[in-house]
Parts: sequence; C-alpha cells; structure tokens
Amino acid sequence: MTPNERIEAAVKLERPDRVPLAPFAMSFTAAYAGITMEEYLFDKDKCERAADKTFEDFGGWDAWYMYPFINGLTTYLYPKKYRMPGIDLPPNRPYQMIDSEVMTVDDYDILISKGYGDLFRMLLNRSYPDKDRQQLNSIRTTFKEDRLSYIAKYSSKGIPTINGFLLNSPFDELCLFRSMEAFMLDMYRVPDKLEEALAVTTDALIEIVKRNAPISDAKGFFLACYRMSGEFLSVKQFERFAFPYLRKMVEELTKLDILVVFHADTNWTKNLEYFKEFPKGKCLLSLDGFTDIFRAKEVLKGHMCILGDLRASLLVLGTPSEVEDYCKKLIDTVGEDGGLIIGSGDEVPPDTKPENFKAMIDTVKKYGVY
Repeated sequence: MTPNERIEAAVKLERPDRVPLAPFAMSFTAAYAGITMEEYLFDKDKCERAADKTFEDFGGWDAWYMYPFINGLTTYLYPKKYRMPGIDLPPNRPYQMIDSEVMTVDDYDILISKGYGDLFRMLLNRSYPDKDRQQLNSIRTTFKEDRLSYIAKYSSKGIPTINGFLLNSPFDELCLFRSMEAFMLDMYRVPDKLEEALAVTTDALIEIVKRNAPISDAKGFFLACYRMSGEFLSVKQFERFAFPYLRKMVEELTKLDILVVFHADTNWTKNLEYFKEFPKGKCLLSLDGFTDIFRAKEVLKGHMCILGDLRASLLVLGTPSEVEDYCKKLIDTVGEDGGLIIGSGDEVPPDTKPENFKAMIDTVKKYGVY
C-alpha cells in the first residue's frame, strides 16, 4: 500500500498492510539538523532543509502529523503573548506562551452582541497595538503560502499531511483568551453568559474550518483539546461547558467529510466514552502518553482510530530497546485489528535521542506488518 492508502485505511478502521507511522516531528528536526530554535522559527529555508534531512536520514514515514514549519512571526496573529528564542529567551530554547488574561469578563458581552470576529480583532489589537492590519495580513498571507507549499511538496511525493491547520476547541479558545484561572472562575461566576459565549464561538469556529479545510491537500485539521480533560473538569462541568460545543462542531464538520483530529492533551481516560458519540470512522484520536491508550482501544475499538503515543520521557530518557518494546506492545494490542497510527505522544521533544527516534521508525516498519 502507499503511505496515503495506509493512513486512510487506518482512519476507516481497516487493516492496512502495516501499521502506519506519523510522528509529530517539528522542533526535533531542528535539533537533529543542528540549527537553533531561533533559526527554526525565523529562517524558513533552514527549517525546511532540517525537516527534509530528518525525513530522509531516518528513511521517511507515512505522514507528517503537521507541516513542520511554524513561522515565529505568526505569534502576532493570535491574541496571546509569547517569549521567543533569540528575543526573550536564549537562542536554543523553545518558545513559551504566557497564560495571561487578554480577555476580560466584560468582553463576553462584546462576543455575544458583536460576534467572534469583532472580539478576536479587538483582543489582537490589545495584545499587539504596534502591529497594523496590513502588517498582520502580510504575515498571514506568507505563512499560508508557506504552509500550503510544504504540504503540497510532500503530497506530490506520496506523503500526506494529517493536519492542514490548527484550531482550538470552543472551550479551549475562550480559556486561552481569559487565562486558565479566570476561565475556571467564570464557570462559577457567570455560567449562563459563558454558555452564550461558547455557542457564538462554536458557530464561528465551524465556519473557519469550512473556509480552510478545502484549500489544503491535508487529511484534516488539528482540533486542540488542551484544558477540558478529566484532569481539569468534573464530569458535570465537562457535560455543560465543553462537550455540547465540541459535539456540535464535530457533527457539522464530519457531515462535510472533514477529518477531525482530536489533539487530546493530558489524561482523557475517564472521558473516553464520550468519543463514542462522534461519527464512526470519521475522526482520529491523538493521545500524548497520559491517557491510557490501551483502555482507549477497549472503549473505542471498531469506532475511532487512535494515534499515539510514544511519550516524551520515553523518547528522551529511554533506550532503543525500551522504545522497540513499547512499539511492539502498541502494535500487538492497540493495532491488533487495525485502527492504529503510531506516532509520538504530542510533539517529538527537541532533546529526543536520535537512536530512540530511529528505533520507533524501524520497529514499526519491520514489526508492524499485518
């Protein structure tokens, strides 16, 4: 089978010729190629060469989880503050998002009355008052062209990209705007207003996906689910403030045959049953090593493909034999009857041992044959 056929078969819960591979390899490619995080974020040519070198040196894999280049200037396109390597941090440090309160509780009224677009523009101007619209549009256009070009480049080689772009869930979007602490308090202090705001945000995000999904060769889009797992919310809170809006978004988009990739950070083990309410064979659950992936297989067997989940600690601190053993365990249990794509649990850390990354690639290619 081709890499493209392999990925499609896994998503449809079929058994391909072997378990497909799709590591989330971004900043690791920079470290492996010997460029700094500053160069990775601000020098497109160096970044692209680093990604290509990594792919070629390790013998390739079946799909890029995401396009490997994030232009550091795109931080100006989202209303949050960042610390960047070479500017606020040493040149070889990963960038950091500051969880500050960009949006106030009074801004919910603006969102509800004027819409998500007006709120977003206001918050962006509040975060970066020195950037005019022309500057931001130029950054946005350049990044879009670079992203589509890189996806198309590998697509022409038969290597698909799973996620063409990133979007937050409605819950996570407003939580990031408000900050974790403020948003959690809002659930107690202004719950009704929060529900109105989440409904408006949900409809807006659906439209954003509809506009962006068709223009890329990628399989689907990265739906970030960062802050609503069982580690943050009670079941009652999840069912009121998170799940209804997530369900509406997924139902609307899967009707259009848009692949929804749940990027489920932290521990979702006690929320796994909810994923059975999403359409069968239309979504992909990407786990980061904290959720019990073996329990996920028990719950979602025959319903949803799972991607994961070589955790950061294993790739950084483990040995090649430990990586090999874990990959074999995933193949034998989670991948027994199909519906598995092996990759890293979230992004491959920049300080991953190259021999461990190689062990993951080689083991799946040799041992993962059905």
